[in-house]
Amino acid sequence: MSREKRDDAREREARLVEAFRMLPGCAWMADDRLRYESFLSSPEKVFGQPEAELIGRPLWSWAGHSDAALIPRVELERAVTRHRVHLDLAWQLPAPDGEPRWLGESLYLRYDDGGRLECIVGLTNDITERKRREANLAALQQQARKMEAIGTLVGGIAHEFNNMLAGIVGNVFLLKAELKDNPKQKERLERIEKLSSRAAHLIEQMLAFGRKRPARLKTLQLDSLVREVARVLEPDLGKNIALKLKMNANATVRADATQLKQALGSLLQNAMDAVAERDDARIEIRLDIVDGDDNLVSRLPRLAGAPRLARVIVRDNGPGIPPRILRRVFDPFFTTKEVGGGTGMGLPLAWGVMDAMGGAVELDSEEGVGTEARLYLPLAEDGKDDEWVSEDSGEVFPGQGETLLLADDEELVREAACGVLRRLGYQVMTAADGAEALEIVQQQGDALDLVILDLIMPNMGGMEAAKHIRELQPDMPLLFITGFD
Repeated sequence: MSREKRDDAREREARLVEAFRMLPGCAWMADDRLRYESFLSSPEKVFGQPEAELIGRPLWSWAGHSDAALIPRVELERAVTRHRVHLDLAWQLPAPDGEPRWLGESLYLRYDDGGRLECIVGLTNDITERKRREANLAALQQQARKMEAIGTLVGGIAHEFNNMLAGIVGNVFLLKAELKDNPKQKERLERIEKLSSRAAHLIEQMLAFGRKRPARLKTLQLDSLVREVARVLEPDLGKNIALKLKMNANATVRADATQLKQALGSLLQNAMDAVAERDDARIEIRLDIVDGDDNLVSRLPRLAGAPRLARVIVRDNGPGIPPRILRRVFDPFFTTKEVGGGTGMGLPLAWGVMDAMGGAVELDSEEGVGTEARLYLPLAEDGKDDEWVSEDSGEVFPGQGETLLLADDEELVREAACGVLRRLGYQVMTAADGAEALEIVQQQGDALDLVILDLIMPNMGGMEAAKHIRELQPDMPLLFITGFD
């Protein structure tokens, strides 16, 4: 070999050694007796001991007498017995004064012609952060599955409650109209109306949590919304509570204003409850803009792909939340408050609402210091159109003898709605399902001015019935109703 070629070979070898030393882990070689023979990169950053102290010592002897070190040794001995040429290991090393470390090792085994082990080449990395991210992701996936299952149940219950409330409110409307000259009875009915309204608000929360009411996304100024929520809740603050707002950014997001107010209101209410007993109670609301970096996405994978996000922080100086409880704060109906003091739906609602809008919520707490809740929403993209949503004006439209067909499978709802519509001046025909409604349209379609269809009915739902009605009467006005809203 010429001198020039030898120099090139030495240079390549030096560069290869340098490349190994640049690796984040430790590359090493062991002999047939499973003892460290050489290191291609410093073992101190992973093993905690210099190279001179490890040469000639058994593999994993640097881990001391830890039982954890038996795991890779047993796996390696089994691999040698079976003449395996490659082995991947992941094992946990306890730390007496801190968080345990996870180590990942790739081992390559070489044998002679007789099948006897000659040497082992290994690469060892500290994979603690990766394992932490995997555990976090697994916990988030488990939480999402749990929320989805409970959300389906809650959504179904809310649907039935909405139907009951529709019957209650309809009958109250009719009774009020009949008791014009009896103010005391009318006052009692108005109380029932108020209670029904509160029940409807709770159902709306349940539907939002169960993802049965879709988020109605509109472009809005988040700083204005935060100020509005704080202003609405300020009268409920105790004299001992100091509320401070720090609006560090003007953030434009696409969100459902109603649902976002509910989520933020839940966080503020929790903060107010947490500091209620403190003389120096403080609550701080802060708005800023953050990057969707790897650290954030590792904690909240839902935010992957959003380069910039608006962040709303609600921080209090309350007693904090113990770790055993912190793990359960997003579980629906879990609460530490006394009976009558809370439903346990506040934080799960915030979780469901933020997830539906493409955002996320997280909670940090330290006992004796306080709690910090954070809402994240991607910043709005320029030029993205708002979804069209008609607002309920609350206006009542009296009829002038028009004929309506009302199809709903709930008899009580059907009777109450029918009574209200007739009192408003309409003529009403009724059907118990879509098939019956279609039959009426076939027989008396020319006499109908409007068909009102419940979306979910047995035999034939409202959507399917509407398609058939359109075939018979292309210009027939149709109105859909549902207990899911």
